Amino acid sequence: MYATLKTLFAGASARAEEQVRNHYSIELSDQKIREAEANLKAAKVGLASLIQRERSERRLVDQLADKIIELVTRAKAAMDAGRDDMASQAAQAIAEMENEQTRRMETLARLEQRIMQLRQSVETSNRRIIDL
Repeated sequence: MYATLKTLFAGASARAEEQVRNHYSIELSDQKIREAEANLKAAKVGLASLIQRERSERRLVDQLADKIIELVTRAKAAMDAGRDDMASQAAQAIAEMENEQTRRMETLARLEQRIMQLRQSVETSNRRIIDL
């Protein structure tokens, strides 16, 4: 009799434990999904910010290229006019702008790489959430 009661209590305890586990596992899964969705949303905001910054850097690189072309034209005109002092100043300004353009192009390359990585991460996360 004692063994039978012990078995009944053990069975009831196992069923209760399983119900609790099932109940909370669903809630835990739901919470993990909500957290993943919040992280995905934050990643998308970060990606949008990086894309904006990349576009801004690209515009600045293009503007610098235009300014360099303009200064080269002015430097040639100054040299043709015999104004070596102005040509020297223009050459110095061109060198500085080319250095800045190189730095901005390096920044642009890093941004493009980070954007590509973040896009892949967002796509992967989105697929995982959809699968859940």
